[in-house]
Amino acid sequence: MGMLDMSTKLSRTLGDVDSRQFTALVLPGMANGILRTNGDEEPIDQQPVLRSTSLQAVVREFHREGKIIAAICSATAVLAAAGVLAGRRFTSPIGDIDLFAGAIRERQAAVRDGNIITGLGARPYHFCDLLVEALAGEEAASGYRAHVGITR
Repeated sequence: MGMLDMSTKLSRTLGDVDSRQFTALVLPGMANGILRTNGDEEPIDQQPVLRSTSLQAVVREFHREGKIIAAICSATAVLAAAGVLAGRRFTSPIGDIDLFAGAIRERQAAVRDGNIITGLGARPYHFCDLLVEALAGEEAASGYRAHVGITR
């Protein structure tokens, strides 16, 4: 169950992911809570996601293959937990925590360092701009920026 009581049915599990079938891995942010249609908020424990060895293995596999890995908002901590941010520039709305040791924090809306793209959840347009550029090239990214009204 997700935000506003929305749900989805899984068609695959992490164990089913074969990185050879994908161009990129995009990790959405993790909510701090689920906002119910009645206005109540139910807190979510993000720690099981951060400790998921299956998720970390998938992230590392994509990284080893040099594929694009993009994480927005709190999902940036998943990249750190998988060990792929060490020595890399990144941005995150999460404060300085031990997981980010060895990574280079940039105070920007979105950052690309090689195959890794990170972004602040409150500013998804710049994150999407870097993702579009990585997957479809500068011409497509330029069109995206014009469409959403942002500049670099």
